[in-house]
Amino acid sequence: MKILLVYPDILPSVKKFRGYMHLGISSIAACLMKAGHEVRLLHLINEPNKSKILDMAKRFQPGLIGISATTNQFATARLVAATLREVMPEAKFIVGGIHVILNTDQVIECPEFDLACRGEGELPLLHLAEKLEKGQDWRDTPSTWVKLPDGSIQRNPMLPVITDLDSLPYANRDIWDYPSLQMESNGAATVMFSRGCPRKCTYCCNHAISRIYLEGGDNRYFRQRSVDSTITELLWIKERYPFIKSFNFDDDNLFLNLTWAKQFAERYAKEVRMPFACNIFPNQVDEVRVGLLKLAGCTDLRIGLESGNEGIRSQVLGRQTSDAEISRGYRLCREAGIRTRSFVMIGLPFETPEMVLDSIKVIADEHVGIAQHSIFYPYRKTILYERCVEHGFLEEGAVVGSSDYYSRSMLNIDTMSGGQIRMFRNFFPVFVLGYRLINRLPETMRQIGRKMLDYFLTRSWLPCVLNPFGGVLPFMRNLLPRALKTALKGRVAPAAAPSS
Repeated sequence: MKILLVYPDILPSVKKFRGYMHLGISSIAACLMKAGHEVRLLHLINEPNKSKILDMAKRFQPGLIGISATTNQFATARLVAATLREVMPEAKFIVGGIHVILNTDQVIECPEFDLACRGEGELPLLHLAEKLEKGQDWRDTPSTWVKLPDGSIQRNPMLPVITDLDSLPYANRDIWDYPSLQMESNGAATVMFSRGCPRKCTYCCNHAISRIYLEGGDNRYFRQRSVDSTITELLWIKERYPFIKSFNFDDDNLFLNLTWAKQFAERYAKEVRMPFACNIFPNQVDEVRVGLLKLAGCTDLRIGLESGNEGIRSQVLGRQTSDAEISRGYRLCREAGIRTRSFVMIGLPFETPEMVLDSIKVIADEHVGIAQHSIFYPYRKTILYERCVEHGFLEEGAVVGSSDYYSRSMLNIDTMSGGQIRMFRNFFPVFVLGYRLINRLPETMRQIGRKMLDYFLTRSWLPCVLNPFGGVLPFMRNLLPRALKTALKGRVAPAAAPSS
């Protein structure tokens, strides 16, 4: 059967964006192709061109169209589905992804889709494709909600999670314009060897998805492939794509299982021998894991800071990590020569400008590179979304999915204005640079300088002065001298680097 997979992947805020490889779609494609189906991918990295989409669809003539979209790309997914229906009204349209899992009740009401996938997509798509190919009734497809002709919804039971990840074929990379993707064009292959996360961070979709599986009696949401399977695939990628010179492990926490981590590090160092970047939870950054990361060849460690304020982390985000643990983790990485980067959210519920400065100071004082500094986005069905609703923080008329997490906040909080949130998002690296430069001053002058900068950056009038220049900031940063750029990006610094 001919199956078209569609992935909207549009980031206008990123100049010359090439798109990311979606590992979920790649795994679904691999399973479908292994079963003998013909699969093509429509990867949208620019605003949809209707004529090109229709031309491709007419030439390929798929009988099944599967679309995966994040919350922020869902409007585009609907537009593409409506466009494709014009030329193939007989095809079946199924939509999936995290947004669909958490918002199935809303998604299935959209006229563009026949089915909404409420769990992992490999087995439901295989079931659906087989039924359609044989001309059989497909409405019993497990893990889906189906729109019936009379307008009612058939809610099929969810399949349990796939516990044996080793049983899945390697993610298919050839359906993409693989060498041209954002990471791969720089020689880095994106891979993932686990699914799910056992943590209960209030802002994250993982706890909400695990709750859905728990309602069905399945408590095995976090799973990890065997070390042997992992190493074998990495060697396969290394041989098949010689332009790949490093790996980007996109797992939420690659070294969560210490036994797995020890086996992986030893084998990776002997057999793969390529630099890599990965993610880790802050309180997992201990002497043993840092030693294993260094042994394996980790060059970039992305530590999920999210906020530099301990109160916000524990009381709002559900992340029980102390300031001392975070500082210790960064220090261990500096001593090991591993570059660190961190994710930071701005405009969190109950956050004040002074709390944002705590995040800025951690990045500045610990010589951390900034992986992503974004505006908090309240994803539906998460604990923090529900708290935002409870406290009336959601902006009047706001529709979740109608905005990105870079340009504006969807919240009205009385502790910080929308202008301040945009200012801290747009000028975050500049403010980090300011504190780094002050940290180079003698002790007395450093203390005075930090207090003055604290006062200046928390003034309510400052956004009116700076925000008009937010659009030209990337151009201004290109003019910075090389030394300032180095300070701005962060570096592997001595353990004795000054801190507050």
